[in-house]
Amino acid sequence: MPPLHAQQTGSANRLGGRLDDAAIWTDALDTAHARSLYTVPTDLGLAYDVADMTDLWGIHALGPGGSGLVDEPFWTFTTDLPGSPNPGDAYEHESLFYLVLGDVTGVQTVAEPSPFLLSAFVGWRRRKR
Repeated sequence: MPPLHAQQTGSANRLGGRLDDAAIWTDALDTAHARSLYTVPTDLGLAYDVADMTDLWGIHALGPGGSGLVDEPFWTFTTDLPGSPNPGDAYEHESLFYLVLGDVTGVQTVAEPSPFLLSAFVGWRRRKR
């Protein structure tokens, strides 16, 4: 996508270029939410649109116990942020994704069980019956 550029024609300013996934909020976004719109797709490589980001913010807003599926990974509220404490930062640590949305809080992905553990659990359930 080409960058946006401003043009002045007569007394009016025009914006040349293309916009993708534009959104309008009724309230101003805080720093963490505004930065996360950039850092989640860029730093985590997730193709999240505005609706996905709103869902992610909603999980954080639920507080302790908040969790849910957003597009593909399962996310949960966390107070255990092993990396950057900067609001809006998104990063990967030990194969989990993290997004900082509060002073010492954020959301993280939940580790998927390994295929070996999953097959062992299925086998255990079959023998138990």
